[in-house]
Amino acid sequence: MTDRPGVVYAATTIHVGPPGHEAPYTLAYVDFDGGRVLAPVDGRVTVGERVDLVDDPNSASGLVATHRRTA
Repeated sequence: MTDRPGVVYAATTIHVGPPGHEAPYTLAYVDFDGGRVLAPVDGRVTVGERVDLVDDPNSASGLVATHRRTA
């Protein structure tokens, strides 16, 4: 599992998803060193929040944004 630190640029919650996707779920654009990705979110996030992008083979992007771990 590879963590990539990033910052939430924008987020939205989908309340009516396409077939095969259980709603509601949240998607976020996350800025990280090297670019910006759209990824599903594990929990709720706010714009400007620091998150980790972690590998998730079940996600269409291969990543999921999760709350940043504190040391």
